[in-house]
Amino acid sequence: MKAKKNALSFLLPFFSIFSIFFIYLKTLSSNFNFDGVVYALFLRNSIIIKSPLGFLHYQHLLYQPISYFFYKTMKTNLDPLIFLEFESLFFSILSLIFFYLTIKKITKDLFFSSISTLFLGFSHIFWYYSVEAEVHSLSFFLIAFSLYIISIKEDSSISSFFAGLPILSHVLNTFYLISYGLLKIIKKEKELLKQFFILISIPTISYLILLFYLKSKGNLASFFSKRSAASLSLPSLKAFFQNIESFGKFFSLGLISYLFAFLFWVFILYILIKKRKDTFDFILLYWLLLAFLFHLFWEPFNPELKSPILILFLLVFLKEIHKIKKWKYLIISLLTILLFSLNFGFFKSNADANKNINYKIAIQIKNCTPKNSIIIIGGTKKGYIFGKAYIPYFSLRKVLSLDTYGKKIGERDVKIILEKIKIFQEKKKVYILNDYINNKVSRELFSNKYSYEFFKKELSSHLKFICNIGSYKLYSIKPH
Repeated sequence: MKAKKNALSFLLPFFSIFSIFFIYLKTLSSNFNFDGVVYALFLRNSIIIKSPLGFLHYQHLLYQPISYFFYKTMKTNLDPLIFLEFESLFFSILSLIFFYLTIKKITKDLFFSSISTLFLGFSHIFWYYSVEAEVHSLSFFLIAFSLYIISIKEDSSISSFFAGLPILSHVLNTFYLISYGLLKIIKKEKELLKQFFILISIPTISYLILLFYLKSKGNLASFFSKRSAASLSLPSLKAFFQNIESFGKFFSLGLISYLFAFLFWVFILYILIKKRKDTFDFILLYWLLLAFLFHLFWEPFNPELKSPILILFLLVFLKEIHKIKKWKYLIISLLTILLFSLNFGFFKSNADANKNINYKIAIQIKNCTPKNSIIIIGGTKKGYIFGKAYIPYFSLRKVLSLDTYGKKIGERDVKIILEKIKIFQEKKKVYILNDYINNKVSRELFSNKYSYEFFKKELSSHLKFICNIGSYKLYSIKPH
């Protein structure tokens, strides 16, 4: 009897996690996320220059070095983009394992914990970042592991140590660290200063090393993102409602996300007013408050930057569902089936390589241009923003994006660009994609209509049509 029980305690969670692993394997993205292509480009370039620190990003400090380490250690010949997708899958499966162990620790319920693991696995945002070459699966893992440690060693130094690590996967996980620190203050833990020192030690040391490294390379300015700082804006009523709705996209896209958002906030209100709150309740409420206030100013519509909250939210949510004695199994089973049915079609479609238009455009450019060519693009959201990543990665061509030239392109800037083109033409072929002549784009790129017309006039007599690239046209720029 005991042997059967032990076998069941292994087989049920194994079946849940293996099922998710198998489904993820069948739905690995072939419609590659823009950021994922950028990270793959960084990894490939890091391998070429043999430097794990060559392309550090201050917002997710650990991701590139650990990807480089795994790639070199495994001695694989996989394309870096595909390798990073498998890495995402690996970290997400680890996240599911520790999520299961934490739920099991809280509920002592084998069946409920196994179904709950499926529930997390079929959540849209968790699934999405598990099959894309993205930073967030590492973030999921570090959060899930930290919460598991807290569940077994709540007041220990080791829980403080692991609560600080998620910052290294994404800097916005600072809100998690602060929330955990606030909990320690409220609980008036012994040796509070020691706990705080341990909590912030690794993140602080890591960022100090980064600053010294960048200073030694004469590249300290790269630590601060002018573009990111410029994107901070005063919140509006629209931003407030976008912020509320974005949490619904944790679970599904489309109109149904509004329903999930409503249920999310109803549950948060319940946790807020209920009398007895445990450790996870407090951390969730603090974290959510900090994240919500911050994202009123910074991309309120974007669930990506709030996604690690999902792990903790579901721990708290499922803990409360488990208290509904008669209906708990039915509720969690129906919710899991609902999420799978809502999300599977999207991910099946996302795994279809034939639908990757940007990949096809990059291959067309590769076929239409010689090696070492330079491709000039507008590069805005209304033009061909994906070309910034797809063209250099898949076409192996250098890209000059007018959108990254500066804030606004004035007449003086146009002259500088034209002079650069002349210099490029001394050794390389230069091409331009016609997304730069979209009038809507021109209003974004150029300081005024005159600067745009001047740029267009200077180029027009030097352009030669080469081929159609998807919905765009590619021109060569003849020497001036």
